[in-house]
Amino acid sequence: MSAREHDVTTLRGAIRAALPLFAGQAVVFGVAFAQKPALLIALDPAEIGEYGLLNEALRWAVVLGSAGLGVGLLRLAPERPAERRSLLATLGLAVGLTSVVATTLILAVPALRTRLLGTGDALDAFAIYGWRIPCICLLALIVTSLHAEGRLRSKAALDALHVVLVAIGAVVGAFTAGLQGLVVGSVLASLVAVVAAFVVGRPRTGGPWRPRPGLLRPAFQIGRMQLAYQLTEIARRLAVLRIVAARSDSPDVAGHFYAAMMLTLPLIAVPEMVAQAVYPRLLDASGETADVDRTHTRILRGTLLAGAPLLLAYGALLALLLPLIREGRYADAVMPALALLPGVAAHGLTALSGYVVLVRLRLAEAVGIALIALLVASAAAWWALPLWGATGAAGAMSLALVVRGILLIALARRGRRPTAT
Repeated sequence: MSAREHDVTTLRGAIRAALPLFAGQAVVFGVAFAQKPALLIALDPAEIGEYGLLNEALRWAVVLGSAGLGVGLLRLAPERPAERRSLLATLGLAVGLTSVVATTLILAVPALRTRLLGTGDALDAFAIYGWRIPCICLLALIVTSLHAEGRLRSKAALDALHVVLVAIGAVVGAFTAGLQGLVVGSVLASLVAVVAAFVVGRPRTGGPWRPRPGLLRPAFQIGRMQLAYQLTEIARRLAVLRIVAARSDSPDVAGHFYAAMMLTLPLIAVPEMVAQAVYPRLLDASGETADVDRTHTRILRGTLLAGAPLLLAYGALLALLLPLIREGRYADAVMPALALLPGVAAHGLTALSGYVVLVRLRLAEAVGIALIALLVASAAAWWALPLWGATGAAGAMSLALVVRGILLIALARRGRRPTAT
């Protein structure tokens, strides 16, 4: 068998093994993506800008509240099958506590809340919307437990259930009561989803349900670098959006910018699904497999060849359709959306690079790269916004994603970090 045939066979095998996961993610992606134009039809640009602040602050706080313990669970559960229930009980209590503390801290400290959300409608709406944080943190931990247990169908079903419920609640709420209706509908949907997760997500085996505090330290040590990486990654989006909201003459500018983000950045999920399927084939009992670099190169080339024409076609579609929404009020989101597409391409190209970095134990360097991208995006947006408005901010985000992509690919090529023996 040639090297090319081996790579094709490996990819096909990985995708077949992950078909239940793919099915659930396809539903999640499709429903979540359909939700976005529906919200643009229901809300005016100023409301979309406030929704963007709510959503990005929520995403950042969810990562903070999860404390990286989900990554620890994913690693420890397969290694300690007799302690799966103790793991879930221990980490569930910890995540419940940290997520409630994170939510309470944001709500109780005005300076922090203002720093995250500004001074608009999002500031008051977060008093309700913020209570999605514990729901999402606990739901994510239960879904991770199902993944670690190999119950991919149940994991996919819970993921899909949450996204469908939130989409229905948010869209119905937005059409009936604007931003406030969206907030209430989303919170109720997350509450229903987390109750369903408690019912169906309990491990089938794994010893007694007995919390063991000694499990917290190894779980956190495993997940702490991923925690730092995710916090920095999400902070980039929130920082640029805050700059746009704070420095724009009109609240519509933030809405146009976030509308462009909503309709472009989720496309990254497509190469991410392929990377998730390939990731298990990068590891074996001795560490990384021998063909990691070749697989990485082929996925990069294939993503570029398939993604470039699709993104061009998608950009043309956005240019046609966005001006039709709400009697042209989102026409000014066309250029920001087009400016974001090079960044989407760069982010999609590096989907597998992130997993290679993880395999090669270079996550600490990846945190540094995420920090560089955050600084580039913030500085470029601060400079470009007064000159080109939302399009300048989108170009700044794209520039940061391209810089991040170049550095991440270079890091993935450096080989495995030496470990102490």
